[in-house]
Amino acid sequence: MRKSIYRALAFLVLTGCSQNIKNEASSVSIASQLIGAWRESVSTPKVVDTRKIITRQIIEGADVPLLFIEMESGQNGTLALYPGSNTVETWLGADGATVSLSNGELVSTRGLGNDLMGSVLPEATTLKQRLGSSYTKTMRFLTADDQNSDLRLDCTVRTFHKHEEIVIFEKAHEVLKYFETCKSENYILENLYWQDSEGLTVMSKQFHSPSVGKLLIMRLK
Repeated sequence: MRKSIYRALAFLVLTGCSQNIKNEASSVSIASQLIGAWRESVSTPKVVDTRKIITRQIIEGADVPLLFIEMESGQNGTLALYPGSNTVETWLGADGATVSLSNGELVSTRGLGNDLMGSVLPEATTLKQRLGSSYTKTMRFLTADDQNSDLRLDCTVRTFHKHEEIVIFEKAHEVLKYFETCKSENYILENLYWQDSEGLTVMSKQFHSPSVGKLLIMRLK
């Protein structure tokens, strides 16, 4: 997900050019910016902050759904929605890293380190449906000796029922904020979700794994 993410964005923008001829000039310009940013990132040892590269103009010019992911370490990048995704959306980075989400909830990852191999989520698929009740979630990890290790969590969710405004890369969203608290024998976790009026999770902060910590996930488009 590191340096090669700029190649992914450039490819996505150029794909958008072939689908919309009238935007060709502006799309090629955006692609040039992205390719330049990628070349800078591979020519220097420092990690390039995607926040300083991606703008709303670039996002809208990509013509495909985009997701922003940031680890607690500060490493970040963007992913594109894999074609054919249904209830579980799989988002793909240029280097092969993937993040799978179900209604905005983390299901699995590949390529992020100490990956989440899979999750068992409640039958109530939306956070709104779970308000006022307790439920369980199971997160599955792979141990060093290639054995499955399950983390079973007892969870509750609450909201203040008060809308607030958040800004994601220059775009404002009116949202409800949900607080999910999950407990196990060794962990007490809190996941945060911001959903718009249609129930779409536009931003979240979710526990990924003990080594990676939480992921900041923002839907850019």
